[in-house]
Amino acid sequence: MVIPTPHTDARRRSSCRDSPHPSGGPRRAARSSRRRFPRREGGGRVGLGRRMRSKLAGASDWTEFVHDELTGEILMEYTLVGGTFTIKAVNTWGLGLISTNREGTKRYFHFDGLGSTRALTDSSEAVQDTYEYNAFGVLESSTGSSTNPFRYVGQYGYYDDGAMGSASGLLLLGVRYYSPAHGRFWSWDPVPNLNLYGYVENSATMAIDPGGLKPGNLFAKQYSPG
Repeated sequence: MVIPTPHTDARRRSSCRDSPHPSGGPRRAARSSRRRFPRREGGGRVGLGRRMRSKLAGASDWTEFVHDELTGEILMEYTLVGGTFTIKAVNTWGLGLISTNREGTKRYFHFDGLGSTRALTDSSEAVQDTYEYNAFGVLESSTGSSTNPFRYVGQYGYYDDGAMGSASGLLLLGVRYYSPAHGRFWSWDPVPNLNLYGYVENSATMAIDPGGLKPGNLFAKQYSPG
């Protein structure tokens, strides 16, 4: 598996050169320090930077998202193709993610103390999937075949939208992508900081950052769970 390597050029843009593009050439997405939100193929944003739609690498159809207006949690995923509305997933939230019904298959989430998904069970309480991660969120092993974009810190909305290809491993945290393989964000922090790419001050076992923003920001703050 090829893991993309973030690269910062002379114009202060971070890009990922190794992830394959459906056309056969390299996928490249530039992030400017003057922009808070990324401009790239595979996604769209409005308002406070919430992802409104996404396209899996190589896919022809867009997946649209319905968010909770207050929390930003993804409540529903659907497609609209040729006037046909198809629900892909409905997610149930409480104090974090509880369950999902994805294309008729119901799964219940079981998390560790950080909020990472460790197991999925079905309606009969039978374990269908399990997950193991390293400290920064790289998936080291798993069992089962359920489609699940909410894995590492999935309880609080860390989401793998697949838009950069499955090999990238990038997770969407609010307004920015995070790379577990590198333990850093893929784009600059819009809030001035000495380490513009740093993730939770390297305290990945103690803190999370669902919004992708630093402490003190008006809309989202890094915080320790529990």
